[in-house]
Amino acid sequence: MSTPQTPPSSQGYQGYQGYGPPPAEDNAISVLVHLSVFVFPILLPLIAYLIVKSDARKPMTRDHATEALNFQLSMTLYFLAVAALSVSGIALLEYGVIVIGILLMLALYVVSIVCSILAVVAAGKRQPYRYPATFRFVH
Repeated sequence: MSTPQTPPSSQGYQGYQGYGPPPAEDNAISVLVHLSVFVFPILLPLIAYLIVKSDARKPMTRDHATEALNFQLSMTLYFLAVAALSVSGIALLEYGVIVIGILLMLALYVVSIVCSILAVVAAGKRQPYRYPATFRFVH
């Protein structure tokens, strides 16, 4: 009879072999890329990703920057699709479509904030986080 194992998502990031404890900025940057939803939502995760993408000593920062970047790119696509729906409603003078578009934009913004807060909590605990409904543009 085998003992139950902890799922990988709750194990968190282990230490770095041969490098000692992780650098303090590793945790801070991981948290900041998710908080960028409020300011420069694509730019800050992109900069963080480009800085740490080939740094083997910062796997947590790379993973969180990749997730945040993919999520923000996906949210941008969703917002553009809803904006196109709203603009078509304006062009056709269909006020119901306009209202639905505005409500969908608000819902996307709330989902974006809630998911980012969940990601910040996971990054603060040094655990991986996967955003829902996210296209994986960057690996």
